[in-house]
Amino acid sequence: MTTRGITGERQPGRDPLTLPLPQGTEGIEAIARKLSLLADELSVDPVPAQTTTEATGAFARRLRNERRLRDAAFGGQLFGEPAWDMLLDLYASEQEGRTVSAAGLSRAAGVPATTALRYLNTMLAQGLISKPPAAGDGPAPEVRLTDSARDRMTALLDRMLASRRGPNRADEAPDRHGPR
Repeated sequence: MTTRGITGERQPGRDPLTLPLPQGTEGIEAIARKLSLLADELSVDPVPAQTTTEATGAFARRLRNERRLRDAAFGGQLFGEPAWDMLLDLYASEQEGRTVSAAGLSRAAGVPATTALRYLNTMLAQGLISKPPAAGDGPAPEVRLTDSARDRMTALLDRMLASRRGPNRADEAPDRHGPR
């Protein structure tokens, strides 16, 4: 067995937990470098010092932005999940303190207004969104997640975020499709 010491040098046959630790400021800096390298190797994102709601909101925004980057790279017609795009936009916008109209959701999902309205009507029927009635010539009514949908989005996004943070995911959902 070959391990690397805190400063990165190879140390054959040594258990990394029994290696001597360097002393002083240089030692602390060496430990920090090694931990950073290990985190990079494991692809572990550092956990932000945020509340769960803030972290989940930031994750929803990141997912929304990644989807927009993907659509820009490959064209929006290739990846079609308008309902998910709308739910992500509603959740992220709520975390940002912004309101969203049906037209804004149509743009967020990259679909024509008629397609967006079909999805919005389905989400309304399923109790995922609430929409106040149109006020004549006033501004477009805002669309909002229901409390139930917000809770479900938070739970889902929390689990998705946890699964991206590292390999130890004890609370992963079982594969419902059985062995492959």
